Amino acid sequence: MKSRLLISASLVAAAAAILAGRSLAAQSDDRVDLRGFDWDHAVNLTNHGHWDFDPDFSPDGAKIAFHSNRPPAPGNRGQIYVMDADGNNPVALTHTEGTNYMARWSPDGTKIAFVSERDGNPEIYLMNPDGSGVVNLTNNPDGYDAGPDWSPDGRHLAYFAGTKRPETDEWQPPGSPYRYWDADLYILDMETGQRVRVTTSDRDDIYPTWSNDGTRLAFTSSRDGNEEIYVINADGSGERRLTETSVNDKAPSWLPGDSHLQFRNDAGEGDGDHSNLHVLELASGDVTQITDSPGVVYFAGTLAPDGDRYIFSAFTQDEDAFRGERADIYLVIPKGHR
Repeated sequence: MKSRLLISASLVAAAAAILAGRSLAAQSDDRVDLRGFDWDHAVNLTNHGHWDFDPDFSPDGAKIAFHSNRPPAPGNRGQIYVMDADGNNPVALTHTEGTNYMARWSPDGTKIAFVSERDGNPEIYLMNPDGSGVVNLTNNPDGYDAGPDWSPDGRHLAYFAGTKRPETDEWQPPGSPYRYWDADLYILDMETGQRVRVTTSDRDDIYPTWSNDGTRLAFTSSRDGNEEIYVINADGSGERRLTETSVNDKAPSWLPGDSHLQFRNDAGEGDGDHSNLHVLELASGDVTQITDSPGVVYFAGTLAPDGDRYIFSAFTQDEDAFRGERADIYLVIPKGHR
């Protein structure tokens, strides 16, 4: 990729050292400062020429689950893949006509929750890390269920559900005929199958993510017009808006320590501009921009369990990449360790 997404041979060597178990960031507390990562020298883990997107580290940091529409995906519909943490040995776990996406490892690493349209509409499924043992967790034939996120103890899944809408000129997951619409947040008890509604809105509440202590959910909502970041207690109380900008703030996730959130801010996406990653301090409301690459669209990613690696997907506007034709998965590590 272009536009400051560069690959350094020395950075690759440093990443390999991490994968061998030599930790780079000795932390005095449980917080990770993404500003200290080397964003100018990202390592391209895929570079396949298709849409490689939405990576998620396994709990032991050895594997990455992701969505890809690379051949032989049927009808260019995306499938769930797993690869080694260095980008090698990608293996398709799903092989269906319907799109599969939003793969999330369980905290103990024994299951992967994901969204599939194999039966016509988006539903949440569960499978083993080798793709076997697929189980349908939700059944919403007149709508959709998507965006699964595991509670830290693995006992619950947060997700969003709402009414499906036919394909429009607005963005939807690559290969999917649906756009999220009239969505609210729910929590599914993995033992009993009972689900509890957490939000009630006449707009979209989407992409819930659990805090590391399991007490709160951060999410994206368009209830006040454009998309902004909100936080709510897991029991539905204490809802609070965290961002207020003229552009879309979306896809939050908690950093270790629960004092900060990372999220994506769209600054003119679709008009040849860019989208960057930001970090929000909850106590003060201060926002720090992490990436600054004109012409690059970043999608918020995830930290490795040890906090020493960060993976994300991105594409540049000067490639035929916009609207799902191409994206790649990248890795960055702390500065000074190339």
